[in-house]
Amino acid sequence: MRSKIFTFVCLALITLLLLSTAFLSCNKAKKDGSVSVPPADTTTNHKSPTKFMNVTAVLVDSTGKPLRGLFCTVIPDSIPQDFILPFYPEIGAWTDSSGKFTTAALSNTTDILTVYLKAGCKAGMYAKSISLRETDTSLGNIIIPLNPVSIDISGTVTKCNNEPANIGTVMIEEDVPGIAPENQKRYLALVKADGTFKFALPSCPKTDSVPVMIHYQDPTGTQIGNRVYYSIKNSGNNVGKIAACNNADTTQFITYTFDSTSHTYYFPDNPDSHPENPVWTFFFAVNPVAEDTLIYFGIDGKMAVGKPGLSLVQFDIHPGYGEHAASPPVVNITEYGPVGGYIAGDIKLQIEKLDTSHSGIDAKCSFRVKRKQ
Repeated sequence: MRSKIFTFVCLALITLLLLSTAFLSCNKAKKDGSVSVPPADTTTNHKSPTKFMNVTAVLVDSTGKPLRGLFCTVIPDSIPQDFILPFYPEIGAWTDSSGKFTTAALSNTTDILTVYLKAGCKAGMYAKSISLRETDTSLGNIIIPLNPVSIDISGTVTKCNNEPANIGTVMIEEDVPGIAPENQKRYLALVKADGTFKFALPSCPKTDSVPVMIHYQDPTGTQIGNRVYYSIKNSGNNVGKIAACNNADTTQFITYTFDSTSHTYYFPDNPDSHPENPVWTFFFAVNPVAEDTLIYFGIDGKMAVGKPGLSLVQFDIHPGYGEHAASPPVVNITEYGPVGGYIAGDIKLQIEKLDTSHSGIDAKCSFRVKRKQ
């Protein structure tokens, strides 16, 4: 009897020891006192792992026709407990020519699929609640009810002699930041014999202003004259006269002023598209006397005359000066002609002395450079 009790006690102690070892190995403390959490512990209530997956659907109208160019988002009702997103989950996608879109979403969540006429709209045209699990999900065909809202845009195209143009087209490009070129919406209107044109532009459901860029094109589709920025309202919009006329002046320069001293460089250059981002436009010029002295700067965003909100990618004056990050620049474009024409404008900014003082200096820069891209 004693031997049986002894054997039972030994087995119990061994079992307890094994369980303790397993527990300690699963919750091994770090040196700083925190506890390691295994990767699978990124869960909602430690039951269903949360990760990214894909949602696909095909959007069609009531007749079954695919709807191209709509913008779609899949947003969780709430972020799962214990899950930390690497970025805000407003991830979206555009429908292609077949009406199909694919966008990322969080698994094991209840989400709202929202369809927008375009990416810049604040109000959606369709919304649907969906439940997602752990695998990629296809929602099949979804019929989107179309209740189009349009706004009228009109104006007149004039030649260099101020007479009305009577041929060609006017192009409107929607100005949505960060949009890929293939998803940017463009609209064309024919110029009538009296030089007038008119658009009926699809609009967001609410009265949001629509930022657009407008330019004239000759019958071959070549831009003539400047590309100009307008903020279109939901009521009638007359943009006035658009000049179908290229500036004949061939002067080029980059002038900058700081410390009460003005420096002008002639023969500046506009290199081809930057490899990192095609909407970055760079300019530079070298002092022909002191070749180690140069100015080099880049503007971020599609440019148009009068467009607000443009920023600098970089602004360097060699040697010894760079853009002061604490003071945002003001970029004003005054001319944006076709390729082979000219880009002109002025910039107000602070530059920083690249020495131990890092002192900020108010500076101005004016430029006019032949457009290569």
